[in-house]
Amino acid sequence: MLVGNLEIKYSFSPSVYILTFGDAGNSWMGFSEFRSGLKKDLSKFLYRGAGVGIRLEVPMLGILGLDYGYGFDRARAKLRGKSEIHFQLGTTF
Repeated sequence: MLVGNLEIKYSFSPSVYILTFGDAGNSWMGFSEFRSGLKKDLSKFLYRGAGVGIRLEVPMLGILGLDYGYGFDRARAKLRGKSEIHFQLGTTF
C-alpha cells in the first residue's frame, strides 16, 4: 500500500480552520505487481483526488470535519460518481 497526502490549512481561530488537500495512493497484492505497475505507465500507477474541507476542534470530543473530495481516476477504478462528501468525528490516528 502507498498513500500520500498534502494539506494546506488556513486558521480562522485556534479551533476553526479550512483546508485544501490532494491525495494519491494505491495498493498491490505483492511487490512484483507493484514493480510491474511502476515500469508501465506512471499516470496509471496511483489513484488521485483533491478537495476542500472545514475542521472544528471541540474540547473532549476531538475534531469535527466535513470534506468535499473529487476523484480524478474514478472511471478507471470502475466507481460511479466523481465527487464525495466525507464526515470526520474524532482524531485521524
